[in-house]
Amino acid sequence: MSSYETSALFFVFAFKRVFPSKNCRILLQKMLSYINLRHSRFELSNHDVLKKHLNITEGIRKVDVMKLDAKRGLQKCTIITVNGLMNMDQDEISMKVETASENRPCVGVTGPEGEYNAVIGYNNSSSFLNSRYGDQGVCMYTNRTLYNKGEYDGSLSRYNAIKEGDVIKMVVKNHTLTYYQNNVRMGPFKENPIRLLKGREYKFAVGLVGRASVRIVH
Repeated sequence: MSSYETSALFFVFAFKRVFPSKNCRILLQKMLSYINLRHSRFELSNHDVLKKHLNITEGIRKVDVMKLDAKRGLQKCTIITVNGLMNMDQDEISMKVETASENRPCVGVTGPEGEYNAVIGYNNSSSFLNSRYGDQGVCMYTNRTLYNKGEYDGSLSRYNAIKEGDVIKMVVKNHTLTYYQNNVRMGPFKENPIRLLKGREYKFAVGLVGRASVRIVH
C-alpha cells in the first residue's frame, strides 16, 4: 500500500469516529471504493494535437484516438497512461481489447506521463518514435511482440495472437511484470521474469494508433 493510500485510510477511519451517521458511512464507502479503484481511468493529455483526437468514454475507462476521424483514427503513435502510480511491490490491472488496428493496442508500463508520437519501451537512438521513458518501459502488441526497456523480443510473436474481446492482465510483484491473456499466463519471454527498474516511477499505459481501442476492466 502506498503512502497516499495509507494516509487516506487513516483519514477515513478518523472521519468515521467523529461523524458516525448513516450518510457519513455512505460517503466513506464511496471514498474507500475510489481508493480501491485507483487504476480506474485513462488520463487526459495536455498535448495540443492529442487533445483533439483523444476519445475517452464509459466513465473514462475506454480510450481511442478517433474523435476527429471515425474511419481512420489518428495516424500517429500515442501513449495514454492510467491514473495512479504503480505499487512496485504488488499491483495489477486488466484491459479488454475492444478494437485491434495495426498491431495495437499495445499494453504495458511506462513513466508517469503520456506521450505523443512515441512508442512504449522504444529506445532507439536513431528513431523519432523514442519514448523519453524508453529505457524503463515495457509493452506488448496484439501479435505478442514485446518491447522491453528498449529491446525487441519476438519470442512469442504470432500474427493476430491477441484478438478483439481478449482480456490482458498485467501483474506487478516485487519489481517484476507478468502478462496474462484471458487468465492464462504468457511467456516465457527472453527476460524471465520481466524486470522493472528500481528507483523509477511507473504507470500502467496503452499505446494506440488508428482505430485501436481498449477498455479497463476489473
